[in-house]
Amino acid sequence: MVLSRLHPSRLLTIHNLAWEAGVVGWFASQSLLASPTLAGVFLASGVLVSLLLRSVAPIPTFQPVGGSYCVGVRHIPGDASKNLPPMAAYYPTHIPPNHQDPEPWVPHDGDTRYLRGLSSYGELPFVLFRHWSLVGMRCTRNAAVIPLWNATTQTMRPWVVFSHGLAGHCRLYSLLAMDMAARGAIVIVPEHQDGSSCFTRDVHNSSDDACTPLKPCPAPSGTPQERQFREEQLNHRVKEVEAVLRTIVSGDMFHSLCLSQQDIQDVAERCPGGVPQVALVGHSFGGATVLATAVNLCTQQPPDETLKGLHVHAVTTFDAWHLPIQYTTLAKIRELCRHDDTSRKGGSVSRRLPPLLLLESEEWECWPPSTRFQRELIAAYQQASDAAAAGPQFGTSNNDTVPSVSREVTYGTDHMSCCDIAALSPVLSRKKTSKVKPRQQITNWARRVLQHIAMAASEEGATLSMQQIASQGTNKTTL
Repeated sequence: MVLSRLHPSRLLTIHNLAWEAGVVGWFASQSLLASPTLAGVFLASGVLVSLLLRSVAPIPTFQPVGGSYCVGVRHIPGDASKNLPPMAAYYPTHIPPNHQDPEPWVPHDGDTRYLRGLSSYGELPFVLFRHWSLVGMRCTRNAAVIPLWNATTQTMRPWVVFSHGLAGHCRLYSLLAMDMAARGAIVIVPEHQDGSSCFTRDVHNSSDDACTPLKPCPAPSGTPQERQFREEQLNHRVKEVEAVLRTIVSGDMFHSLCLSQQDIQDVAERCPGGVPQVALVGHSFGGATVLATAVNLCTQQPPDETLKGLHVHAVTTFDAWHLPIQYTTLAKIRELCRHDDTSRKGGSVSRRLPPLLLLESEEWECWPPSTRFQRELIAAYQQASDAAAAGPQFGTSNNDTVPSVSREVTYGTDHMSCCDIAALSPVLSRKKTSKVKPRQQITNWARRVLQHIAMAASEEGATLSMQQIASQGTNKTTL
């Protein structure tokens, strides 16, 4: 890993180019012009510019803030035949990181094609991104996962599936994922293969032909043509998230994470149906993806048998992008409101939408199309949740500790505040609406997401207990 971080191309970062130019100027002045004064000016200028660039565009080593555990990271291969994308897993571990040789932040030991993808999407020179190949993470690759059963709280560790936004990848939200993992969560981040990633490749596959995204990733335009294009991408993304959930239901994910036999036994004995509860979280296009996935699972008829026993008990979105879901997904939510008790049949319990937390930045809150959509979404989601809760399968008693949908705006933040780019570029994080320190805010958001998950899990447990009493042993698939 050390040798991979010393690749000659990394000498061409903007930080190093400045002092390298100063050295060349110093040598030329000494040799050709015989001017020690001019040589000193060149050398000093190069060093000063290099130091200035390091303050404007730092090369940090990311690490979790707070929490009780160290963090492990593992890359899990995908399977195109099953719509399963490659994934990165962040999880709690007792194994401390190697401070002398941090894990490269860019996936697959610093594959710079990810950075080229970011520069292409941002329409900026690659040299402005090259130094990100030197960014590290204080986590341990392939470390052992701590026991899933928390003996202190007598609960299972929370499972989170996180969907990235446009031009993202499986490590672009490492700060948020590590902060959640340090607090006990297992966070699975799929690298979407719909063409919306900046670049993608599988764990054991590095050839250029196999790594090229399926489609180019155009910038958002809001046109009808783009809406159709994004809806197609959304369908692909939803299938991928469902494929990830399927690995949790089948137990394949447990083997990919090398969980102990005791962990697997605990899941089988302590989780309803032998499947852990799962929360869905996403940013921007990823927020639209997880919301569409949750709604899709609620409206499937007949229910997907390969997801039988799955409990998606909470959904959290960061600046959910309205364009891909404002017609299809919103229509499905409204359709749930129109179903009477007779049409719900035996799978009626699966029609209850999980509690939804909409986290928004100030920049997103000030965008009129998004604000209008949020109002429509909240009204429809609340109505659908109320209609499901009023059904006989839930009884007349309902735990109201977690609202069916809530919206929180964090002022002083922008659309990129929840991802690593905010911490990588202080210049970007000082935009008009971005005044809060990004690293501190990401930690606050991680706490808020886990709080929402914990409260929803508690309510879901009460609902499941009530359903088990009412059904007297009937076998139902629950979401």
